Amino acid sequence: MPRFIISLLLCSLVSACATSPTGRKQLMMVDSDQIAPAAAKSFTEMKQQERLEKDKAVNRYVHCVIDPLIVEATADYEFLPPNWDIAVFNSDSVNAFAMPGGKVGVYTALLQLAETPDQLAAVMGHEIGHVIARHSAERMSTAQLTVIGMTLAGIATANNEQQSIIMAALGMGAYVGVQLPFSRTHETEADDIGQRLMAKAGFDPAHAVRLWQLMAGNGKTPPELLSTHPDPNNRAERLRENLGKMRPLYLQAKAAGKNPQCNKPVIPKTVKPAEKAG
Repeated sequence: MPRFIISLLLCSLVSACATSPTGRKQLMMVDSDQIAPAAAKSFTEMKQQERLEKDKAVNRYVHCVIDPLIVEATADYEFLPPNWDIAVFNSDSVNAFAMPGGKVGVYTALLQLAETPDQLAAVMGHEIGHVIARHSAERMSTAQLTVIGMTLAGIATANNEQQSIIMAALGMGAYVGVQLPFSRTHETEADDIGQRLMAKAGFDPAHAVRLWQLMAGNGKTPPELLSTHPDPNNRAERLRENLGKMRPLYLQAKAAGKNPQCNKPVIPKTVKPAEKAG
């Protein structure tokens, strides 16, 4: 029985190989199109449960930054949806996201933190980069493979008195050795894709460096070994090193007339969760 499962697993792995936009080999046992309906449902629920920011100037500003990024992304990657749904949430969470199927959320606390439109473009390019690289599908595929691996390990150690200890060690090893590094790889890859995207849209890629410096000062982070995100200072330095490649793309965009004019408005006060109920 274990040999049959191993053979089936190997066949699945061979047929599930893909390549990311940066040339990295990916495991794809799930497709982004399969995730999109669940993402759309989750996005609808979020808009119903969380406070949407209605300020027209704020929404115009967010669209002014994100729309050019979407134009560049959809021009380069045909599998992306042509129309995207963008929501601004009034929240004290410094966060943003993009989901398969073209769903984007931005939180007002992030709008307050990002000093310039170019810095906001760095964050949103990063989030769209996750969608471009199909990271959600890859994470789900990795999780499925981890479950299969743990199942095989359980079968192999069924008669071992130390099975519970072995399985616990394998579980921690899979989390720290596989799942967390994959997440950090995704974050770094999304940084690179996002910086390229913002440069091609006419936003200054140097502002990505400043953005992550601001993020580094926004709060405490766990050790990089046990974090799903690279250290903000480390990623700022990587983005600085990328500028030699990104600057020509930015200059080409400017020469082509791509010059987003996005004026940051006064961002309304964020509402803490406890204040919403009143």
